[in-house]
Amino acid sequence: MRTRLYSAIAVSAAVLALGISARAQVPDDPGQTYLPLVAQLPTPTATSAPPTPAGPPFVGDCTSRPRRSDAPNFPVGIAILNKFTEVVTFQNFSDQVIDLTGWKLCSLNGGQQHIIPPGTTMGPRGGATIPASSAPVWNDRERDDGALYDPSGRLVAYYFDGGQFSPGTP
Repeated sequence: MRTRLYSAIAVSAAVLALGISARAQVPDDPGQTYLPLVAQLPTPTATSAPPTPAGPPFVGDCTSRPRRSDAPNFPVGIAILNKFTEVVTFQNFSDQVIDLTGWKLCSLNGGQQHIIPPGTTMGPRGGATIPASSAPVWNDRERDDGALYDPSGRLVAYYFDGGQFSPGTP
């Protein structure tokens, strides 16, 4: 029995796209069976570089009306926004710890601010769940998108409310 290294193209086009090479035990005698294929995945490389924005950053506050396309959604994204429980979960897409102190999460329908407790941090590639504010912020009867601004007022993330409405409402 001998080992052969197959190029990704001999394995499949999908494997080629992933840059995977594979090894298989090839029998010396055609009557013998092949042993299982073992894939060698490439070592992933992490990057914390943000995508190149199309234009200057959008700067605003809870009274602004940004577009979805204005938000880079990096280094932080709004992963979950539950309008009924008023709980929000953020995702850190960077390799850095992010302190959310001074950041603003805004309801774009009514201009209210969802309070982010001071000292809230997210580890690299981690997340943070923000509890409900003392007063209702999100409109659960109609569309209510959200915008996240860093302490300098720069739009970082946009949440599109794709129709999460209370039962029995139009």
